[in-house]
Amino acid sequence: MKLRNFYPAVIAAIVASAIFAPSMIARADSVMDRLGGSKAVMVRSGDVMAIIKPEVSQASPGDDISVSADFVIAPPWHIYGKPISTEYVATAVTFDSSVVAKQSIDFPKPEMVKFEALGQTLPVYKGRMHAGGDLKLRRDLKPGEYQLSGKVDFQECSDTICKMPQSLPFAIPITIASSAY
Repeated sequence: MKLRNFYPAVIAAIVASAIFAPSMIARADSVMDRLGGSKAVMVRSGDVMAIIKPEVSQASPGDDISVSADFVIAPPWHIYGKPISTEYVATAVTFDSSVVAKQSIDFPKPEMVKFEALGQTLPVYKGRMHAGGDLKLRRDLKPGEYQLSGKVDFQECSDTICKMPQSLPFAIPITIASSAY
């Protein structure tokens, strides 16, 4: 299944009000631009897409900000949760320490699925999945323009095959204001 075939489901999951596009294959990033507010970034590989979004586009040094990660995994694929053996890669969103001092991203409890061919029961995410958490910005940041950069790690598998693990970089613009904004 091509990624574009499930754009309508992604748009429905993101957009609370109707936005009309000339084509059902509207680009998700152009839809996000119309939403306004804080910036979001979309990363994708194969049949997995993730949208990473902080709650704000401006903050002060040392602030705590919420962040969300919404995943869409096309059938028949799945990605892994924790705990997982070292044979597979658990899904994770990690922010770089250049702007973020501390992070805590919580993923939902994965579904335990028995894979007969492997003789194993593994924690997986299928379809849509939402993760969220908090970032603590570094206190030593000077006012200016920065990037909340990081990576999304996952391994995309079906019941019969696994693709190579992915580590997709992202960067989201954020303005650091003085502590008294």
